[in-house]
Amino acid sequence: MERGNFQRNSISRKALSSAGAFLLFLVFSFLFISLFSLPAIAKKKDGVYHPVAKGVTLYRISQAYKIPLVKLLEANNVSSQSAIKVGQKLFIPGAKAVLKVEPYVSLSPAEKKNLERSLKTEEQPPPLASTREAGRP
Repeated sequence: MERGNFQRNSISRKALSSAGAFLLFLVFSFLFISLFSLPAIAKKKDGVYHPVAKGVTLYRISQAYKIPLVKLLEANNVSSQSAIKVGQKLFIPGAKAVLKVEPYVSLSPAEKKNLERSLKTEEQPPPLASTREAGRP
């Protein structure tokens, strides 16, 4: 009978040492992940994710959030403005809330003509005040 007890104790010791090794593995895994992954995640938390809508450009997003375009490109590891896609979520560092960004709308032919006409006409500067009006004799 003593031999049977010895075998049972031997099996339970092996089970305990395996469970202990697994528990240690879990603890060290958690510590490793928390030490190396969480600081990177924490750095990105100061901001919001903006979903890209059809017709919205990086420039318009940068203008809406008052962030330099270069900073927006760097924060999202984007090399050019044409690399974004509809539905993509862009990280906006420093933003507190998601803002509505109006899509780019091209001018109609009539609007283009009006704009061109307004650029061709020169505005006359206001006349300088005469010395009598300025209070000088």
